[in-house]
Amino acid sequence: MRIARRAVAFFREDRLFAALFGALLLLYTLPLAIPRVLPLQDYAAHPRIVSVWRALDAPDAKLMRSGYERRSALVPYASFYFTMRALGSVMSLEAAQRVILVVYGWALPLGLLYLLLAFGRDRRYALLAFPLIYNTPFIYGLLPQVLSYPMVLFALGLYKRSLDAPSVARDVGLAVLASVLYLTHLVGFTAFGLAAAVMWAGHVRSLRDGLRHGLFALPSLGLLFIWSTSRIASGELEVRFAPPAEKLAQLSPILNDVLLGMVDELALLGLAATLLCALVIGSRERPPRADWTLAGGAMAVLVGYFALPADVLKPNLNLGTSGRLLCVAVLLLCGLPRARLRGRAALVLAPALLTSVVLGATLTSTFTTFGEQAGRIDEVLAKLPAQRRVLPLIYDAHDGVHRGEPLMHIVKLYQVRKGGYLPQAPVTDVAPFRLRGGVATPQPVWRLPKTFHYLLHGAFYHYFFVIYGAGEKVLDAPVGATPAQAKLVAKAGRFALYKNIGPLRPVD
Repeated sequence: MRIARRAVAFFREDRLFAALFGALLLLYTLPLAIPRVLPLQDYAAHPRIVSVWRALDAPDAKLMRSGYERRSALVPYASFYFTMRALGSVMSLEAAQRVILVVYGWALPLGLLYLLLAFGRDRRYALLAFPLIYNTPFIYGLLPQVLSYPMVLFALGLYKRSLDAPSVARDVGLAVLASVLYLTHLVGFTAFGLAAAVMWAGHVRSLRDGLRHGLFALPSLGLLFIWSTSRIASGELEVRFAPPAEKLAQLSPILNDVLLGMVDELALLGLAATLLCALVIGSRERPPRADWTLAGGAMAVLVGYFALPADVLKPNLNLGTSGRLLCVAVLLLCGLPRARLRGRAALVLAPALLTSVVLGATLTSTFTTFGEQAGRIDEVLAKLPAQRRVLPLIYDAHDGVHRGEPLMHIVKLYQVRKGGYLPQAPVTDVAPFRLRGGVATPQPVWRLPKTFHYLLHGAFYHYFFVIYGAGEKVLDAPVGATPAQAKLVAKAGRFALYKNIGPLRPVD
């Protein structure tokens, strides 16, 4: 109750800021709350992982348990999957993921607000976080990664308060938050480590002081050491570095490139214009002691983007490794201006606010349209019995509006809702289970669905689920089969379901 009263009193001090903040919070919540299905590439993949993980404890889910076995859950991503599984005990997994996403959409600007206040910056710069909520990793569905972003902001804000006014409670809170951050995503944990190291160096004045302010990191570093040594021991380390010119060219696509048009790029330009103007008008203000550590932390994360490997190939495949730091770096840069935005000075926010409103309204429209089109999968899934083996054949996973392939994993909603078995996509090394040794199922070449051939792949599956391209005609049978082998039993929009009726029907 005390925290709630302080929050109310805080926003009452500046009602215009509170109104703008609340309006943008509502606007940027709409794309997450309205659509039936969200256009995130891995939208259905995460609930599917939790559904398989949960099935390992269900004796009646033999089909789902047949291909997987349990592994240690204390790995990166664990907090995300534990939270979704906990919420999934009182609601559907799809609803649980939606709740987590809405909380993320609120937490990012609130996290920047908390960081700004910890460093004594003007709270109004928290409005700059909104166009970064829907970033490039978000549209690809890298949800544990984007969930780590607001955690980094809250953790750095708490660390600043701890450095200025140490207390046992803050040390314990930092230790817990750093451990949860590690268990959410290594990118966020790395960004926090880089920025926190600069803050530590700028604040401590003695060896004893340094040890006092570094002890909180021991639990999370212990978890990282145990996991990383076990993974590196399992295979050779192989990484790919990219030249600075390549990384400079990728700044906008990696940071905020959700739509195929230019709306999100314009939002970035608005944010950049506001930051530059604010830096100019605040350049004459004298900074307090250790104020430079926020800029130093932002630069440390930005240097990490340029210096760390672009991709990790072994022992765990992780594409775009260093690029995942970029959003955190820009969020920290939003806290650099020292100018107080009172009176006419507040007009520097105009470019960021205007472009943020345009971006939020555009995303609400495009997300809603996608939800209406992709939501037609419900009509097809209603015709598909539970606990069956289903082979997805995805001819085209794009929607022509959003980046990535938002239909790539959508068939996995079947496993989330009705169990059964899908061969699509391997399980990553950060899931709480793994493929059972020796399990292999017949399927077409990954990314080449038209290599499907009934005589090669048909004997294992009860149904074939096809996603056609926009405007493509729904065929009487999928490519590679005849109507005498696969019967069309349901179609809606770009989705079609075929039942295996040919001579190779599997035995239940």
